[in-house]
Amino acid sequence: MRRGLSLTRVGLAGALLVVGMLVVATWILTPVVREGTGSTGSTNQCLEKNAPVPSDNGAGLVVNGDQDFVNWSGSGTEDDPYEISSLTLTGDNYCIEISYTTAYFVIHSCRLTGASIAAVLFRNVTHGMILNCTISYALRGVYLFNARQCTVYGNNFFRNSVGVLLRSSNLNRVAENRIHHNGIGINVDHSKNNTIVSNVVVGNGDTGVSLIESTDNRVYRNEIGWNGASVRIKERNAVDTTGLNQWDDGVRVGNKWSDYEGPDTYAIPGNENATDRFPSRLTDFFAPILSSPPDETVPSEPELQITWTASDKYPYEHKILVNGTIYESGDWYGETIVALFGRLQPGIYNVTVEVTDCARNRAVDTVIVTVLPRVSQSNLNHLVYASALSVVLVAIGLVILKMQWNDSCQWRT
Repeated sequence: MRRGLSLTRVGLAGALLVVGMLVVATWILTPVVREGTGSTGSTNQCLEKNAPVPSDNGAGLVVNGDQDFVNWSGSGTEDDPYEISSLTLTGDNYCIEISYTTAYFVIHSCRLTGASIAAVLFRNVTHGMILNCTISYALRGVYLFNARQCTVYGNNFFRNSVGVLLRSSNLNRVAENRIHHNGIGINVDHSKNNTIVSNVVVGNGDTGVSLIESTDNRVYRNEIGWNGASVRIKERNAVDTTGLNQWDDGVRVGNKWSDYEGPDTYAIPGNENATDRFPSRLTDFFAPILSSPPDETVPSEPELQITWTASDKYPYEHKILVNGTIYESGDWYGETIVALFGRLQPGIYNVTVEVTDCARNRAVDTVIVTVLPRVSQSNLNHLVYASALSVVLVAIGLVILKMQWNDSCQWRT
């Protein structure tokens, strides 16, 4: 009789233990619907773009004559030029406007953006230099008007209608610049005896280098490629309307062209006399370098940011896809790519970035983002009640097991 009672208690205790574990497991495994929504829906429909538009602060700088340099460091000589440096400016018409100067000066390490006429204007200027600046989102990046013996060196130009414009300007030098994603890269208009050397002029929408009604300019040792392809079938890397300019160094070095097919000279559109006598082919067989961030597991509705480090000598465009659907696309300037998300619903997201260079080499990386269900207050209360009930059921089961163990010991004795 005691053995039958013992078995009954064992069965009851086991049942209580199983019920307690099921209560907890059922709560954990039940999908949680976010408060205020009727269903989870498709994960592609749960995205909301949250990318802030970057902005720069600052006002325009005007210098009208050498006397306006007195508050800047330097003395205005060739060995000790006046320095305008490390400024971040957004201008209405101009970011920096310098007129009627002959003193030596240098503008360097500045970030200039958003001017409706020109980010930098040199008007009737001699001995000016623009060095290692980033210039973007302006009608004209640098505008030399009636300027002489000025230098534009080592700058980065992008998203301007014209990167560098020389008009009625002579004896200037444009060298070692990166000029990409503009309308026209370099435009020389009614100017002569200027030197354009060792620039990278790629991926501009209309024309790479344009010489309009200009003579005796020298253009050599530049990498000029993949310009104009976005608006026409055939690339337009250069234009020369007079044929009276020199597109090589006169000895054996010309320019590299993405559309040069050899083996002879390279004909410059615009005038049958314009040729590069020593051209070579500009090629790129290497895909962009792209980092691989780790996969992410995040709570519901995070403000999620994924950052890829990416680089290429000739960057062109990028895409961000979420579960195969384009979330963002646009120009890529060779910098870090950041994907920002807000209000992500629970689910699994395959976030893929594709970066492409001007030669159409491509790199791809995917980050898997797992968004966990949100724990609402009501669900938290359910968890507390379920946990408490489970504890009670387990405790009762243990008591019954203890009683069974005592009865078993007595029966054996």
